[in-house]
Amino acid sequence: HADSIWVGTYGNGMYLLDGQGNVRVRSIADPGRPQSLLDNRVSALLQDRTGLLWVGLWGRGVQTVDPRGAAFRFLGADVDLVGEEVTSIRRYPSEGAMLVTTYSGGVNVLDETGRLLTSVRAGEALGPQGPAEVLTAMRPEGGPLLVGTMRQGVEVVSRDGTRRSFPPNPDDSLAVPDATVYDIATDPAGRIWVGTSLGLRRFDLATGTFHPATTDSTGLLLRNAFVRSLHAADDGTLWVPTLGLGVFALDPSTGRTVRFHTGAFSAMGDDEVASVVTDGGFAWFGTRSAGTLHRASGWQEGSTPRLERIGPTDGVGASVQCVAADRSGRVWAATSTQIVTVDPRSLALTSYGAADGVPAGEFRTASCEVGPDGQVWF
Repeated sequence: HADSIWVGTYGNGMYLLDGQGNVRVRSIADPGRPQSLLDNRVSALLQDRTGLLWVGLWGRGVQTVDPRGAAFRFLGADVDLVGEEVTSIRRYPSEGAMLVTTYSGGVNVLDETGRLLTSVRAGEALGPQGPAEVLTAMRPEGGPLLVGTMRQGVEVVSRDGTRRSFPPNPDDSLAVPDATVYDIATDPAGRIWVGTSLGLRRFDLATGTFHPATTDSTGLLLRNAFVRSLHAADDGTLWVPTLGLGVFALDPSTGRTVRFHTGAFSAMGDDEVASVVTDGGFAWFGTRSAGTLHRASGWQEGSTPRLERIGPTDGVGASVQCVAADRSGRVWAATSTQIVTVDPRSLALTSYGAADGVPAGEFRTASCEVGPDGQVWF
């Protein structure tokens, strides 16, 4: 290839280098991963016309590797998480790690290999009801840990261990509108956004108050929408997937809002969307009921919004639970039965199931994330 080269080593596996000599991929033997190299002593390499890589191994014969494919590693009993059922995964850039929350009240910090660094038992400030079910967590740059719970709103855990809870209050218009907080995100300007089953709110951490977003007439629907997740894009757009109203692209600075839904776009499978990711000037998302994958563009000021359906017209055969984009621009979608990837250039789909190491069982809604080293977490 003009822009990359594979290098085999004796004892350290093989590497994919870019044109500047930077390591893009390292492949090594791992007994716990059936799809990995069988040995780290690589004596010969050849890539055939189909793209398949043939690897000669010292004393172990020949192994074929599809560099366009994927190897999956299951972090189960290997990690001593607080709680078991994973509810969200969030990249933790300042620490080079991942935040993994669990339903039974845990916020876990893992390094890029999956090793547990530390954990926090959330919900302890919420009184005699016991630890709350944790649905999401994030830490703004230099700020406290923000935890979204299922029954008790938002909990704030400071670095010194001090905890504050912000439950809903029907008599206070500036309280969190609902006890179930599905996601929390910060946009590039530092604003904190909270998604609940009863609408989108901006959280003022200094005053402890929750405010509806300032929007145009289209965005007014967000005040009472069922917000399942949030995605703050690098261009400043806040993407808000909803269950029932489609997807909203909000500019928090101006209030301008673009809505992708079945009433305006015939390509849209349905209006239940759980997750959005942006990459390369496009927004990618999937629908839950129809199981369709979509690529949106033109949401910026002065452009015409466009929406495409990717793959089969009847969808990928299962509810799309979450989406992520890796460093190469490849889009990953976890469905209720499999993992699907989309090549951003050809738009070709590749599916992975149990034979590829994907564990059986339904993936959690809005729980895909790309780690600091480029691995995709589900």
